[in-house]
Formats: sequence, structure tokens, C-alpha cells
Amino acid sequence: MKKLVVMFGVLMIISRVALAGEVNAPKATNTSVTMKGEVVKIFYRSENADRVKVTIYDAAAKAVFSEEIKNRSSFVRPYNLENLPFGEYTIVLEDRNGRTEERVTYAKPAVEVQANIIKVRDSRKAIVTLFSNAATEVTYSVLDIDNNVLYSQTQKVNGQAAKSFNLEKVKGAVTVQVSDSKGILKYKAL
Repeated sequence: MKKLVVMFGVLMIISRVALAGEVNAPKATNTSVTMKGEVVKIFYRSENADRVKVTIYDAAAKAVFSEEIKNRSSFVRPYNLENLPFGEYTIVLEDRNGRTEERVTYAKPAVEVQANIIKVRDSRKAIVTLFSNAATEVTYSVLDIDNNVLYSQTQKVNGQAAKSFNLEKVKGAVTVQVSDSKGILKYKAL
């Protein structure tokens, strides 16, 4: 009976210590890191106002940026990587609740080109319109019915561009074609 009372007492002490530890545990920190283009955006939220250290490391684990944000329970901060080389970066947030790491890749954006070929009604004229999100080269071509090249020109495009073709003097069916380094973007038979 005496052993049972002692065991019960020990269990009570252990349960109080365990419960006390849970009650006094630090509140969780919520963080999120997003990246669009060259801008990394950090979203931070904690139950308590705290000192938060933000450090950005390159792939060689060298700190390329660091700052301390004081007495904030939440913040949203953008960090522009524009003047840094393309590569992998680690974003580290440290507060009294611990350390959070997020990896991001800063890469050259993919070039996208949109092309449209408009045939002018009741004529053998065409207008090619282009839009690119970055500098690239496109090639305009005019092909005969046997896919022989009648005309070809390469042009640098960064943003919007247009070219018109007057094919009134060309005999037979022709195709106007626009291509870039990835292949044919658009073609239209006239």
C-alpha cells in the first residue's frame, strides 16, 4: 500500500512538470517565403513581439545580407536580389522560438514570345505582331508552296514589335512564318 501511494505521488509530480512545460512552451512562429522574379518576400508572424534576425546566404554559405527587425510580432518584407548573381540562396529567420530556413532559386527568367499573323482582307498582305517579356531574337520567313525560303530576316525583339509583308507580286501560295530559338511560333498560309 505504501508503494502504491509513493508511485501515485511520483506520477502526480511528473504529470505536473509535463503540463507546466506545455503551458510555458514558446508560441509557434509562422513564416512564409515567396519569390517572384528577383524579389523574395518574407511573411513573418509570431504571438509575441520579438527581435527577428533575417540573413540571406548564397550557395557558398556566405552571408550576402543581414538585418535585425526589433519589436515586431508580424511583418512582410521584400528583398530584391537584382544585383546578385543567379543561383541558390538560403533565407534564414531567427527569433527566440528558433531558426527557420527557406531555400530559393534566383534564375534568369524564361523568355516568352507571343506572335500573331494577320492577313489583310482581300489582299496578299500580312502583318506580324510580336510581344516578348525579355530580349530575344526572332526570324521572319516567307516560304513558297514547296517550303523554299523566299525571304528571311532575323530581328532582336524586347517588348513589342511588328513587321508587314506585301506579297502582291509573289506568284503562288506562300506561308509567313515566325520562329525563335525554341522553334516555330506561328505560321499562316496566304
